[in-house]
Amino acid sequence: MGKRGNVKGTRIRFGKPHKFEVVLLVLALIFFAWSDVLQNKFLDNSLEYKVTVFGDIQFTAINGFWIAIFIYHILLFILIITALFRNDRTQTGHVTDGIVGIIMTFSTSLVILGSIGGIYTSNIPFFSFNTSVINVYHIGVAGQILGGLFFAITS
Repeated sequence: MGKRGNVKGTRIRFGKPHKFEVVLLVLALIFFAWSDVLQNKFLDNSLEYKVTVFGDIQFTAINGFWIAIFIYHILLFILIITALFRNDRTQTGHVTDGIVGIIMTFSTSLVILGSIGGIYTSNIPFFSFNTSVINVYHIGVAGQILGGLFFAITS
């Protein structure tokens, strides 16, 4: 089947994931990358910046960002739910998938906070210190990439 690893007492199966999960992950990453491009467009230019999709079809970058993030969220939740409720998982596999899913959901919130916060300010107060919105955004992106890799390499 796949190699078994032991990470702090939790058994994780490394191997080939299900095809449906791979398709969901690829689609989710495409929409995540699309939202990243659109986020860069409206932060570099303005909220009224228009992007061309196909031919003469145009819309504002901020609207495309919200559409892409919304579709990404839907695909992410479907991916997490299918990973959690698959029959061939052990109970510890469900726990690990749930934790990684929560981290990815929290990371998506950081991406949105960094994106929208970049419109209004360059720093966000975090407890007793300020951090830049770019740092918050990239911490969220790192969480998304690590979570996506987890779902890609575990079966």
